Amino acid sequence: MTGNKKDMQKKDTFIIFSEISWDFLPQRHHFLADYFSKKYKKVYFVERVVSRVPNILELIRMISNKKRENLKNARIANVVYLRSFFLPNDNILFRLWNKIYWLFFWRQKQMNAIVYTFTDNPYVIGNSPNTKKLCKKVILDVIHNWWNFPWNQNIHKNNIERLIKLCDFVVTDSSATLSLIKKDKKLLIPPGVSESWFQGNKSLTTNVKPKIIFFGNLRLNSDLELIRAIASCSELSLSVYGRIDQTVSDDLLESCYKGSIENSALPSIIAEHDGIIIGYSESDFSSSISPAKFYESLATGKAIFSRNSLNHLPEWSKYVYEISIDDKLSKQIKLSLNKHELKKLDQINSAKKHLWKKRFATIEKIIDEQL
Repeated sequence: MTGNKKDMQKKDTFIIFSEISWDFLPQRHHFLADYFSKKYKKVYFVERVVSRVPNILELIRMISNKKRENLKNARIANVVYLRSFFLPNDNILFRLWNKIYWLFFWRQKQMNAIVYTFTDNPYVIGNSPNTKKLCKKVILDVIHNWWNFPWNQNIHKNNIERLIKLCDFVVTDSSATLSLIKKDKKLLIPPGVSESWFQGNKSLTTNVKPKIIFFGNLRLNSDLELIRAIASCSELSLSVYGRIDQTVSDDLLESCYKGSIENSALPSIIAEHDGIIIGYSESDFSSSISPAKFYESLATGKAIFSRNSLNHLPEWSKYVYEISIDDKLSKQIKLSLNKHELKKLDQINSAKKHLWKKRFATIEKIIDEQL
């Protein structure tokens, strides 16, 4: 009887349009779905709204990569997982298809629903101002710098500007991106960290040969030069967990690759290492990035190394050891590890201020207040 009462107290429908698949490295999208699945009777997770059509070579790489990684994330009980058939707004035929697809498949589902979109494609809400009368609320979460996207930049710039006008409220995880959003109703909601990341972060490793870990998605916008330099250093040991995009894969990186594992298993794996690498290539797109990986790394208490200066993240300059690639690379890392114990507890306590549940409680409040 109690269960029925709880279910009756839940709100109706919450629809998430995601630009990544559910079976991808767990990110903001996954934690958002988990949080709101406890608040709504039904949650739709729509995967994956593509930003461009891949070419034949990329399709082959994607299939090869997927088979090798075999990453599967656990499904949530009252979340309905649907495949997206929206196409990029590259041409008039694709736009016509998107409109028809929305009218016949999504219009009815969005009636009196909360729509939460991570994609910049305005056709996920029909590309019409009338959608506001249809949905209870449309929230846009800008987690990419769509204005400086690596491909189809003009199309994405037009998409994001249009969707900002159509939605009710905009949130973003980056202060740099926030300044680009021309709308009164907007708010900075930085990335967060799950409570599970605070497990196993008490002990300090004392490996004679420092063990460094990279976890996440190793791809073209990663600092591949730094990753390869560490992998090549005989005085350091590198492990790569997550996925290596086939466009950057080589024998050196493959020799360090340990595979994809569940997000819940990462804290115990990281506990065996001395330090973590976070690195991105230098570009306008990467400079505004606000990775959840940073807060997850903070929660482990491990030393964090990078060549980036992501100073729009408040704790970055305090807790990240910025290193350079030279013949003293291993010495830089070892010296930083020797003094890191003094920072460790403070670093962990700082991470506790950034729990996902606190982030999403703020979003829930925005939705409820705006209704």
